[in-house]
Amino acid sequence: MIEDNILLLETTRELLEALDHQVFTAANGQQAREIMAAHGNEIELVLLDLTLPDVDGEELLKELADKFANLKVVLCTGSLTDENLRRHPAVRGYLAKPFELRELRKAISEALAVKP
Repeated sequence: MIEDNILLLETTRELLEALDHQVFTAANGQQAREIMAAHGNEIELVLLDLTLPDVDGEELLKELADKFANLKVVLCTGSLTDENLRRHPAVRGYLAKPFELRELRKAISEALAVKP
């Protein structure tokens, strides 16, 4: 999960671990790049906040999707106005913040069920 709100990042990490997912967390684009460089081939899904302090979320999405062709992404943001971004090939879902556990579970399940 890539999210700059530390409280949301940690809460979501705990929820994902309770759902038996292995979780890597990043609070900014640089941390996300480092994690993906080290573990990108084992990561099936990224939950990506589009508003990050050091990089535009859309740019990071494109960068990661270019490097990891089978990567699936669920966008997590308070607002998503760019329909083209929703149509990006790596984007498999959208979670409007704040979201509940059932919404998180559903978004992950649907994203992982879609074949690249």
